[in-house]
Amino acid sequence: MGEGAAMATISVTERDIFIELRRYLTELFSCPVAQGYQNNVPIPENGIVIHMLFERDLDYTADYWNPADEQMTAQRSVEATFQLDFYGAEANSRARVVANLWKSSYTTDRMTKCQPLDNGQPRKDVLVNQANQYENRMMLEITLQYNPETSYHVDSVDEISITTTNI
Repeated sequence: MGEGAAMATISVTERDIFIELRRYLTELFSCPVAQGYQNNVPIPENGIVIHMLFERDLDYTADYWNPADEQMTAQRSVEATFQLDFYGAEANSRARVVANLWKSSYTTDRMTKCQPLDNGQPRKDVLVNQANQYENRMMLEITLQYNPETSYHVDSVDEISITTTNI
C-alpha cells in the first residue's frame, strides 16, 4: 500500500454470520453445533452442522461519504444460502422447529447481523457413518440477508494554494 493508505474494514463477515447462526441454534436446542465438516473430526453426536452453500448479491454497491472521519463506505445487500444438517434421534423434530420458526418474529427478533429470508422443506438423508452404521440426518436449506459494509480512509484536502512566479 502507498503512503497514507489505510486498510479497509468490513462490518459483517462470514464468521459473524456463523457465530450468529450457532448462537440461535444452541439457544433453541442446547446441542453441539459445528461449522462445516472437518477432516479427522467426527460429526457432532445428536448435533447440527452448518455449511454455507453460496451467496449472491441482491443489489448494486452503494457508496457513502462521511466527511467527519474521512471515511468512504461501500455497502451491498447479500443473500446467503446455508444448509443445516441435523443428526441423531432429535434430528427430525429439530429440523421442523427451525423450518417453522425461520420466517417468524421469533427468529427476526434474535438476529442482529442478518435477517431470515426463506427456507426449504426438511429432507431426510440417512447416511452410513465411519463405523458402518446408519445415522439419522435431516437437511434444511435456509436463506438469509446481510448487508456488509466495507469502509476505507480517503485522504482529502481542505485548502490548496498555488504560487506563481513571473519569469
